Amino acid sequence: MQNTQTKAGLERREWIEAARGLLISGGIQAVTLRRIAAELGVTTGAYYTHFGNLEELLVGLRADWLARNSAPFHEDILQAGPDGFCMYLAYVRLIALEERFDPAYDAAFRAWAQVSPETAMVLKDAEHQRIEILVTVFAALGFDPERARTRANVAYFTQLGYNTLKLGETRADRLMRIPYYVEVESGRTDLLKLTSPEAVLKALTKGYVE
Repeated sequence: MQNTQTKAGLERREWIEAARGLLISGGIQAVTLRRIAAELGVTTGAYYTHFGNLEELLVGLRADWLARNSAPFHEDILQAGPDGFCMYLAYVRLIALEERFDPAYDAAFRAWAQVSPETAMVLKDAEHQRIEILVTVFAALGFDPERARTRANVAYFTQLGYNTLKLGETRADRLMRIPYYVEVESGRTDLLKLTSPEAVLKALTKGYVE
């Protein structure tokens, strides 16, 4: 929908952005009309310019999560194709650099899905699509269908566990471990010759190893 402005100068997207922040910081129980209005510094009456009720905003919040946290999987990976390793590096860049993917938003959305059947359906479909695009990646790397699917599952489930555990690695430590994850998941050793976080970051940013 178009972001028409309210009398308070707010747009629809700003209400959704405020709801996103509350979801991440406090869970779905924090996403109330009163709390959102307080975050925005307006009265609750301004809300009804864009939404008929809270559920309409929650529909928008689910769409926001899909656009911000799931669509980039497809966009970045497909844009890097057709070379399988370039596609795989695009996936690694997405989840490692966290510039177009927010693990905290993912975690909050998963927690919401535990108490919302509608959200659980959105999450289930998105996860299916994420794994399917990873199957495409590993197939492009030359793996047969069963091995491509198994590696896709391993890569995806590993990332879920990583985000859940919140290991507290420094960015440099994480970058230096990436070549080993790449070797384990894809069988490629291209990144093992890189000896600094800066070199790994450069390879991920460029999408290939010089």
